[in-house]
Amino acid sequence: MSYKKRIINIVLGGDKNYSKVIGITMVSVLNNLNINTYARFFLYTEGFSDDDINEIKKIKKKYPCEINFTDVKEYMKVFDFVEQKNFTNSWISKGSLHRLFMFKYLPDDVQECFYIDSDIIVDGDLSQIKLPDDKIFAAVPEGYAMQFRDQILAHWYNLPEFSNFVKDPLKYTHFCSGFYLANIKKAKELNIFEQILSLLKKYPDIPYCDQDILNAIFGQKYQELMYYLPPEYNVFADMDYSMNFDKIPFSNEVFQQAVKNPIVIHFGGVNKPWINNYCRHFFHKWWFYYLKSPWKVECILKYTDLIIKKQAIQFIHNIVSSTKIFIKKFFKQIFSVRNEYKKNIKHKVITILGIKIKFKICKK
Repeated sequence: MSYKKRIINIVLGGDKNYSKVIGITMVSVLNNLNINTYARFFLYTEGFSDDDINEIKKIKKKYPCEINFTDVKEYMKVFDFVEQKNFTNSWISKGSLHRLFMFKYLPDDVQECFYIDSDIIVDGDLSQIKLPDDKIFAAVPEGYAMQFRDQILAHWYNLPEFSNFVKDPLKYTHFCSGFYLANIKKAKELNIFEQILSLLKKYPDIPYCDQDILNAIFGQKYQELMYYLPPEYNVFADMDYSMNFDKIPFSNEVFQQAVKNPIVIHFGGVNKPWINNYCRHFFHKWWFYYLKSPWKVECILKYTDLIIKKQAIQFIHNIVSSTKIFIKKFFKQIFSVRNEYKKNIKHKVITILGIKIKFKICKK
C-alpha cells in the first residue's frame, strides 16, 4: 500500500497483561504526530486473545494508522537457551527479547523503524527525529546508569566486548534500549540479528539481557554508526534527579532541563501509574493519554477510584498521626519523669496526675 504522507514504522511488544498499556503508548504517539505523517505499528506479542486485538484496533477509529499483529510464540523458540530464572535482575523478563525480532522479520519495505517500550509515553512528535544517512542506530545515553556505572555496569568491566567502554566511557557510552530508532535495511545487511543471537548464546544470563547485547553491538562494535539522541528522549519517571550528575556524556544542566521537559517518558521500575501512585514524576501524564484513548470511560472510573483510595489513605494517615500526637501530649500531662538537683544531690521526680514523688539518687 502506498501513502502520500511520510510513513514512520514503530515496533512495540508485550504479553496479554499489557494489551491496553501498549494501546495507550500508541495513543500518545498518534496524538502528537505531525498531520503529514502516517504511523505503521508492528506489535510483537504473546498470548493476545481476539478480544485484546479488537480492543487495540479501536484506536484506528480515532487515529488513522496501520496496526499489524505478530504472535512471536513460535519465533521465541530460537531463544530456548535463555532461562529467565537465571537472570540477575528479577524485573527483566524474557519478553524483552521480543523487540529483537525487528532486525529479522520486519517487511522488506521497512527502511527505518522505532522501538518503544510499552511502559513509555511519547509526549512529542516522533517525526522530528531524523537518523543521519551515515548512521544505523539512534538511542539515548542513560544518565543514571552512567552516573553509577561502577555499580550498575560493573559486569561490563570484565567482558571483552566492552573494552572500548572501559577505555573511554563517555564516548562509548551506555544507552537505554527502551526507545531507539534503527535503520532496518542496513541492519539486515550487517546480519545484526545473527550477531545478537551469537552474543546471547555466549552470555545467556547477562544482567540486562537484550539491552547489554544491543549496547555491545551498536554502542561498542559499530559505535561509528551510532547516533546519540538528547536526554529528553528517555526520561525515567521514578528516578531521583536531585543530585549533581557529573559522570554523564552531557552537562548536568542539559540533563536537568530534559527532566523538566521530557519528550519520551519512561515508567520503568516497579512504580507504574496503572499499578500504584508512588511514581516520583509524571504520574498524571500517563492518565492524560489514557483519557484520550478508546477506553476513556474506563479511565475516568479507574482514576476516580484511585484518587478516592489515595485520599482515603491520606485521611487515615492524618488520623493516625493526629492520634499519636494527642496521646503523646495527653500522656505528658498525666505522667512525667525528670531529674532535679538540690545541693548537688540528684533526685528523680515522678509526677502522676499532679502528685509528685521524689527519690534521692544515691551515688554508687
